[in-house]
Formats: sequence, structure tokens, C-alpha cells
Amino acid sequence: MKYPKGIKAVYDNGGKTADRYTIIFKGLYNEDLYSSNVYDAVAANDTPTHPAYGFYQHCSAQLGNHNGRKISWLSLPKSVRSLVNEEREYYG
Repeated sequence: MKYPKGIKAVYDNGGKTADRYTIIFKGLYNEDLYSSNVYDAVAANDTPTHPAYGFYQHCSAQLGNHNGRKISWLSLPKSVRSLVNEEREYYG
């Protein structure tokens, strides 16, 4: 799948957890000295800006189906895309 600049992959676990979506950036996670396949990432739910139920957290992640199924960029909720767009240029 083709993703915007700075994005390596986007996954959806179908709502099995609060962090339904995993957005993996192209840059490798700098603090992981033991693995070359760990990336900077963001985990989010459907309503990341909701004051009580929103979830949007930076993390590290590996590529793979343990994150759910790979989805297109436009399959992400607009609110999630907007937040990621504010920072994805950093990971170009």
C-alpha cells in the first residue's frame, strides 16, 4: 500500500484493544540498540481527541499482523490522520 511521506505502515486490530490503530513511521526507534526492526509509532483509537475516551500515544512497534490487518491511510478516521499529519514530516 502507498502511504504519505514518513509513514511506513498502518494497522487496524478491529477494536480488540483501546489502541485500535497502529501507525508506524519510517524512522527506526533510536533507543532500541538490540533490534533493527523496531520503529517509532503511534497508537490511537477512533476518537483520539475526546477528553475522556480519547487515546493517542507514542510508542515503538514492529511490523506484522500482530498489530491487526494492514489498512490504507484513508481508512483511518479523519481525526487520527489529522493528528499524525501534524508530526509525520519529522519522520520523513
